[in-house]
Amino acid sequence: MSNPTLHILLSTYNGETYLEELLLSVLRQSYSPLQLHIRDDGSTDSTVNILQAHAAGDERISLQLGSNIGVQASFYSLLECVEDTTGVYAFCDQDDIWDSHKLEVAMRALLAAERPDATLYFARLSCVNANNQHLYDSDIPRAPGILNALVENSAIGCTCVFGNALRAEFLRGDPALMIMHDWWLYLCAASSGALVYDAVPHIRYRQHANTATPREPGLSRLYNRLRGLVARLGDRDAGLESLLQANHFMATYPEIDPQMRSTLAVLNDSHGMASFFKRLMFVSSTRLHRNNRLETLALKLVILCDLY
Repeated sequence: MSNPTLHILLSTYNGETYLEELLLSVLRQSYSPLQLHIRDDGSTDSTVNILQAHAAGDERISLQLGSNIGVQASFYSLLECVEDTTGVYAFCDQDDIWDSHKLEVAMRALLAAERPDATLYFARLSCVNANNQHLYDSDIPRAPGILNALVENSAIGCTCVFGNALRAEFLRGDPALMIMHDWWLYLCAASSGALVYDAVPHIRYRQHANTATPREPGLSRLYNRLRGLVARLGDRDAGLESLLQANHFMATYPEIDPQMRSTLAVLNDSHGMASFFKRLMFVSSTRLHRNNRLETLALKLVILCDLY
């Protein structure tokens, strides 16, 4: 039996510095067959020249040149244009380095799942600096699932591999309402599909000044989260962005699990005019959580102080 085709989706924007290294690592994958679908989001540097040179020499590459619509809409457009009922899909960033077996490992795990077409595979990151020197490995998620997905994204896009049923669920969403495309995919899989997490990194995730979604080591991340909490004290309109996205998600998928809908309803109801006691009862009983326990405490403090 032949392997399903793996469709890699890459959105680029002014990525000339690291793009060549990324493309070589993707095209040298041990898994086959694969197709690399690229949409350039209006680059003004030499990114398009690099892409065109590779596309001319490799029939596995298809290239679209588009206007600047933003990362969420660009990935949405790619996924919308590529449909394969027996295929599998993978998101790709423009500045990372993939281990040669990255996709082979992901496909083995995905195809072993009970429902591969509705399963999201995602993995740990090996974070490196601009010179490809190892910095740290990302934290291992604590209890991935919908109660985490409502308040945090644990499935970083460049590690995500998923089936066609999950693609269809994702495309029901509106990219304008997504904080990030990979977070919305995580919500879809956590609510109506299945999750497979790999604690072994198979990608070098480059951290540099222009990284779209930088990952921070534990203490640095916690420090920045606490700074953000202090900033909220002086800005009553700051809001909890993830709550707004969660409400959009629930409106888009009315068939969502009633228990999850109830959790969000209580959270919404505790906001604004609700009493401090009501918010205290909610944070004491809710199972909403972030991966870092201290960040979960900070989240509950934000809710308790009605700063979301």
